[in-house]
Amino acid sequence: MMSADAGGVRSWLWRSPVVPGLLIAAMVVVALLSTEPTSGLDVYVRLGGRPYAGLVTVTRRGAHEVVTGHRAGVDGHFRLRLAPGFYILHPVREARPGAPTGRDVEARVRQNRFAAVTVRFRVAGAPRPPRRATPGGPPAGRRQAPAGP
Repeated sequence: MMSADAGGVRSWLWRSPVVPGLLIAAMVVVALLSTEPTSGLDVYVRLGGRPYAGLVTVTRRGAHEVVTGHRAGVDGHFRLRLAPGFYILHPVREARPGAPTGRDVEARVRQNRFAAVTVRFRVAGAPRPPRRATPGGPPAGRRQAPAGP
C-alpha cells in the first residue's frame, strides 16, 4: 500500500518542468541518433536517351551482397539514401526476349551529398551509340593518318 505522501511526490514531479524537460531531451537524442543518411544517389535511368522505368540493384564496390534495389518511376528517376562509400549500380535485365540490357555504373557517395548518376539501358542487338570525339583530335571512329615524309 502506498502512503499519501508518495502520491503527492509523483503528482509534483509531473507538474514540475523537470520531468517533461527530460522526456523532451531524451526524444531529441533518440531522433538525432536514428536519422537516415543525409547522403546518397539521385539515379536517372534512360533507354535511348528517354526516361525508363528500369530496375537497378546496388552493391558496395568489392562486395556481392545487394544493398538495395529500386525500379525507377515513369520519369526514370529515384533517390537512394546511402552511407558514404563506393557503390556499383547494376541494371537488371527483365526475363523476356529482347529486353533492354545495360552496363554497370560505379558511383561514389560523399558525406551529406547526393550524387547524380545515370544508368543507361539499350535494346539488345541495337547498335552502340557513337563514341565522342576527343577535343582537338580526329572525329570519333576515324584514325589519324601517321605523320610521315
